[in-house]
Amino acid sequence: MPDFDHLPTLLAGPILRRVEPTSVSVWVATSVASTVEVGVWEGATATTAGFFGNGTAAHRGSAPTVRLGPKLHLALVTLDLTATPLVPGVNYAYNVVFDGAEDLSTLTLLEDSLVEPTHLAMGYVPGRLPGFALPPLEIENLHLTHGSCRKPHGFGADGLAALDLLIARTHENALDRPHQLFLTGDQIYADDVPAGLLPQLTVAGNTLLGVVEKLPFGAGTDIEATPDALRTGWRQEVTRQVAHFSSDEASSHLLSFAEFCAMYLFAWSNVLWSVMRTADEVLGEKDTATAVKALPAHLKSLYEKVDNEALAKARDALRKAYIEEQTEDVEVFRKGLPQVRRALANVPTYMIFDDHEITDDWYLAQEWRDRVLSTPLGATIIRNGLLSYTLFQGWGNNPARFTGPTDEARVVSLAELLFTGGTPAVAVANQLDQIFGLGGAAPTIAWHYTVPTGPTTTVVLDTRTGRSYAGRFEPPGLLSQPTLDLEFPASFPVPSGGAALIVVSPAPVLGLALIEDLFQPLMARAVSDFWYGLVKGGQPAVSGYLDFDLEAWALDPARFEAFLARCSEFDKVVLLSGDVHFASSVEMDYWRFDRPGATRIVQLTSSALKNAWKGKAKAALETTKVQRLMQAAHYPAVRLGWDSPVDLEGRLHVVGGLVPRARRALLRRVPTVIPADNWPAGTQLDVPAKWAWRVHLVKDERTDEPLLPTDPARPPEGHSAPVTPDLVPTPVGAPAGYVSVLNRAEQQLKTKIARAAVFVSQFGLVTFDAAAAAVNHSLMYVHPAGIKPPDPQAYTAHAISLAPTADPLPTITTVV
Repeated sequence: MPDFDHLPTLLAGPILRRVEPTSVSVWVATSVASTVEVGVWEGATATTAGFFGNGTAAHRGSAPTVRLGPKLHLALVTLDLTATPLVPGVNYAYNVVFDGAEDLSTLTLLEDSLVEPTHLAMGYVPGRLPGFALPPLEIENLHLTHGSCRKPHGFGADGLAALDLLIARTHENALDRPHQLFLTGDQIYADDVPAGLLPQLTVAGNTLLGVVEKLPFGAGTDIEATPDALRTGWRQEVTRQVAHFSSDEASSHLLSFAEFCAMYLFAWSNVLWSVMRTADEVLGEKDTATAVKALPAHLKSLYEKVDNEALAKARDALRKAYIEEQTEDVEVFRKGLPQVRRALANVPTYMIFDDHEITDDWYLAQEWRDRVLSTPLGATIIRNGLLSYTLFQGWGNNPARFTGPTDEARVVSLAELLFTGGTPAVAVANQLDQIFGLGGAAPTIAWHYTVPTGPTTTVVLDTRTGRSYAGRFEPPGLLSQPTLDLEFPASFPVPSGGAALIVVSPAPVLGLALIEDLFQPLMARAVSDFWYGLVKGGQPAVSGYLDFDLEAWALDPARFEAFLARCSEFDKVVLLSGDVHFASSVEMDYWRFDRPGATRIVQLTSSALKNAWKGKAKAALETTKVQRLMQAAHYPAVRLGWDSPVDLEGRLHVVGGLVPRARRALLRRVPTVIPADNWPAGTQLDVPAKWAWRVHLVKDERTDEPLLPTDPARPPEGHSAPVTPDLVPTPVGAPAGYVSVLNRAEQQLKTKIARAAVFVSQFGLVTFDAAAAAVNHSLMYVHPAGIKPPDPQAYTAHAISLAPTADPLPTITTVV
């Protein structure tokens, strides 16, 4: 463990947050209280030896730290540049000074260091300050990056570390470097924490905050959040039986506020890390029955209710994962942290939560919400998660909301008062619960926000806390109508100059039909309705919907169509999303009968930064056959929509009068949305659709051997290798030949570069082609087979037109 009596001043950061012409915000976490000052220079700025300070800076601003504990303080410094705005097309540099005595130079963060904890020169050149450039006003010069789902023990390289390499290549040119980074959810995994990391988080968090939180277990019992009282690997039943959570990966779930805070520090910096202990040291006794008997009484009473054989299997699986996977994957994560820290210091970064910031399935169903919020421990964990999110992520998204008499500002002030002792101060906790909406009312704090993005605007949605529920066990509507009107109003200004509006939705609005429309609902129904309702002889349960994350936009047709209708107020909309652990691009044309032309909607999904599919599953998903199946399952799809079944009464005529069975149910739904194609011959429709849309999964159309030097081509390492016949047509030579073919086939699967949906760790680079009226989605990742040194390339790239279609409003088509 680190020496907590001699911690460096800077525990995490600096992280560059909201940047616009009239303001610059920088976030830091420190081990001591201090006044933090940020200075900004125009142009790349080299420092001198020793303390450099901000004396020569063109702009300066300061703020005091907020005390969370004796050894953990946070600050968000926002410079007001209204009088002297920054301009696009220029590189700017900044320095951070602590109490006028220390800065990035004296902290040696402007030089590479191989001494643990290692770090890299913050400005990419030794002695140079970190920097940034504003988004340019010309859409063709804009470079946006986005990603989601970054789990320490997730499989694959770290996408944020790869982003650092891209910035290293481009930071000298203000028009080529990334101008904004959108982290679209699951920046931490509160529920799924690697077993070897949790003890470090608990000890570090408790030490930094100087207090051990007492968590409510019911019946007047409070349990201290210590490594012994709430042991690693023994929290599954705590979350399930006491908090009523649903995650099946919760054996090391974060519980206390201190653990949540530590998780953010460990996710963005290597300062507090220590060497992972062995599985035996962390998980203890191998024999399950013996281990249960040795548990503290509050844990023992929970685990005595669990089937011993099932528990033994779960513990064996955890131990095996720890030894065979987690240790290696966590080490990859830790080694990449110097690059992650540097990347976050050199690009304006915007964040929004998804479920794993709190717990898996957070507010997925009405039944889940009611059940969890009725338990003291469930409400406490959600409060801890939301408070830490506010301080570590939400604060920097829109700093103006955190000034003056706002609930956002109250949250920061209340954070300093929550833990004066081990038990949260009741009056403070009650105020936070009201602000966060934990009493059943809507939150009074705004998690959504907008940010200028060069010639356009980015709208970032909160799709977690303003949901609607058609039933207690039904998939949610991700934005209720009041929430939609608040976060994305119809009166939202149209971008100037014909630029596309950018909207961030943590979950993809336009997902992969094969997964969302077929696999997830089918499996959820099987688990929920069949297993619990018939096999067990009880009522259909919520479990199946939680197991298979039934919260895709399209699974609540009314809210899905309402959101698309809102997008249709604009000519062009680009959606950025994550969540789903694959990357893809989808294009949609959307028509309305009451207006000419069509809206162009483009969905760009990038996930995961570090939580990729692995092994046989990945190989299968990236085969040509499955990639084509994903397209054929739903794409291109055309749908026609009306407000109500009444709109179609007597107006849809099918020969023989019998509507195909699979489509009858659709004609009874509100809204009424039906496929446009494959109707029986002779079918007639006497009324035009009130709206219609056509959606298509985009494929990488680049070739390996372009005809012209200017034609787009895939990177050489991503080319399909030629196959040279090597079978020897003799009984003696045949076995060796067959083995050679099989080995080559296996290698080709390992190095497969998918053209449509990508299942490796990556981040998305978004650029625009003004001349072609197109958006480019480059999925940047290191080669999956490690063919070359880590250097992210656009191994998969999608070019999507933003030009509205000239096609008329669709109608039904029939089978010939």
